[in-house]
Amino acid sequence: MTQKPVSNNKLAAICKSKPALLGAALILILIIIAVIWIVVARNPADKNNQNNSDVNFNTKITSPYGIDELMGDFDLNILNNVSFVSVIIEDETAVSHMVAGSTEVAKSFVKAVQKAEKVEPAPAPSTSSKKTIIVFKLSTEEFVIFEANLEENLLLRDNKALRAKESLESLVAAIASAQQ
Repeated sequence: MTQKPVSNNKLAAICKSKPALLGAALILILIIIAVIWIVVARNPADKNNQNNSDVNFNTKITSPYGIDELMGDFDLNILNNVSFVSVIIEDETAVSHMVAGSTEVAKSFVKAVQKAEKVEPAPAPSTSSKKTIIVFKLSTEEFVIFEANLEENLLLRDNKALRAKESLESLVAAIASAQQ
């Protein structure tokens, strides 16, 4: 049994395709290495394990949008140095009002939250189609977020509730009018 010699045309085609195959394999390997590097470099566990001496908190949640929300029990005095206060009113649309933390209306809102009394047991969040979310951005780049039940004058978060002594509805209105 004899093998037929490979014609020059077929040999030339094989030689030309090997560098192309090697090039494609090299590109594929580089893509795989890049994907592995991105996954390892963007590991949120590294970010969550950083120490933060400015704030005493138990845990924080990192969202896919780069927002670190403080969770658990912490001293509400951390709200003394907020960068801004935002009120988001959701009904059929969402409207956001924001004021700088240095404004009097923001300071009043912070004091109202700090003076609020704990409610036991915490009521369930409102089932109303209109929701009000209060966001405090701390100077440490973390956020403290409450759902506000304006009718009951409650601030809800982490299955806990605080009842404000001042009218939350008035404070929300003050932020809305301060922004305009």
